[in-house]
Amino acid sequence: MSITSLWSAYGWLLSSTCIHQPETYDIGEHKPQLLSLPDELLVDILVQLNCSTIFQARATCRRIHQLSESRHLWLRVVHRLQLEQGLAPPEQDVSTYGIRELERWVWRRTTALSRATTRPLVQPHVRLLNIEDDDELYLAEPYLLPGGRWLLLAHSVLGMLLYDLDHVEPIRKCLFNPLHFDESLGSGVQYHFWFDHSKPYLSFYVAGNTSNEDVTRTLIYAVWLEGKGPEATLTASLVAASRSPGKSGCYIEEFAFNKNYYIQISGGPVDSTYQYVKAYQLEKAPNNSYHRLAKPVAQITVPDDWPKVCR
Repeated sequence: MSITSLWSAYGWLLSSTCIHQPETYDIGEHKPQLLSLPDELLVDILVQLNCSTIFQARATCRRIHQLSESRHLWLRVVHRLQLEQGLAPPEQDVSTYGIRELERWVWRRTTALSRATTRPLVQPHVRLLNIEDDDELYLAEPYLLPGGRWLLLAHSVLGMLLYDLDHVEPIRKCLFNPLHFDESLGSGVQYHFWFDHSKPYLSFYVAGNTSNEDVTRTLIYAVWLEGKGPEATLTASLVAASRSPGKSGCYIEEFAFNKNYYIQISGGPVDSTYQYVKAYQLEKAPNNSYHRLAKPVAQITVPDDWPKVCR
């Protein structure tokens, strides 16, 4: 082998080493323009990338690797996905998440979103729950909460039942039961949900409405997440209750609420051409940081053919 061939082989080996180990190669004046940016701008760029691209960028050099393992970076990625993709917030308080937990959450949510938008529809996975026939739970109304972990069954007698679908054999738990507050309530309870997206974890309110000829009842429960990981569960507490005299033939037709107000529209008797609109403000009770008082603030009567107020 000639000297020229040996020199060429040495040059190729040297260039290959520099390519595969950029952190040990002194590139001097030819420093890439991307790495000349300050850390703040590099983080801004990484936040706009998808999860797999961030992982690929992490393998390029030590500096990008360190920036990609910043908790601040992944918190911003979570926030961006919530704003741009409309994803539900993490079910637990993000302040309790470590870096790896944030990475796994972003990976799971973005992977599921990508499959849902790019792949053709497939046969869904069917899962059967062991529900006792003697309780007539087949008459219960189901509600699957955002995130897909918890299933609620609204039963007229047993109340709001909770199932944790992350468990192999979900155990039934009574989240709350309006009959524990007032045994005279009828069986036709209508439930409405309002999710508090300002919270960094799963938090929502449930309003139950029922009426008969004697009384109209509204009960509002606050539901929040307690615990972490597999041991996490949902807890509920009654925060507001209202009672108003019922009218023969009247019924609650529409309902809307949040944590500060609720509005109900009652339909009149069959021969009536009017609707009754009532608005209540939920005020904090004295010496009680959680319970709220339902204070009537407005009541009007409108023709039945007016546009639906709550729609």
